[in-house]
Amino acid sequence: MEKLTFLQHIRNALSKTYHADGKVSSFPGAKTLNSVEKDVPFTTEGLQEKHRLMRLFAKKGFAMMKGPLTKILEQESRAGKSDRGASTRTIVLDFDGISLPGYETPEKMDASELKKIAEMLVQQLPYSFHHSSYIATASSSMGVKRKKLGLHIEFWLADPINPKSLKHYLEHLNYTSPFFADQLRLTEKHAALSYRIDLNLAENSRMIYSQP
Repeated sequence: MEKLTFLQHIRNALSKTYHADGKVSSFPGAKTLNSVEKDVPFTTEGLQEKHRLMRLFAKKGFAMMKGPLTKILEQESRAGKSDRGASTRTIVLDFDGISLPGYETPEKMDASELKKIAEMLVQQLPYSFHHSSYIATASSSMGVKRKKLGLHIEFWLADPINPKSLKHYLEHLNYTSPFFADQLRLTEKHAALSYRIDLNLAENSRMIYSQP
């Protein structure tokens, strides 16, 4: 079973806000949280139920944790309560600011368009991903820039993996696929590489924001 953990702020929706100057703020002031846990089996039906729950909670203003917490939150901070070392069977590919040749984000993004984008990106991954079931959701940044895409694609793995090993694998994907390697860039301060598949969602402590 996979344990899904959703977080709720008692007053505000957990979301990201994109400002005209390019700055991004995340759930400002949201330090007092409640958490809700749901279990889903590692089956086709379980994947469908996970997708249903993700949409349901996103519409209610919840965010989803990448990994489990060590306790249920009841109007308290999540600081220090992530089970950082817990193995996972979930790999989330967070495609951040990626470009597809000849593609511009339409003014209206619907499920069929999102599926088309996801399929094009999956084809750039190793062959083992090509015929696997997945959940694709638009990330909070989708549509901010017309020629840049942001979405999450989630797969279940056959066996659990340590988060540190998963992070190394995500880094490996960025380098070994020419499609992703060609889009590697330096960060704004030129101090590090900016990856098109974000490495941070290998960490259990991360929050996932998706558009419902």
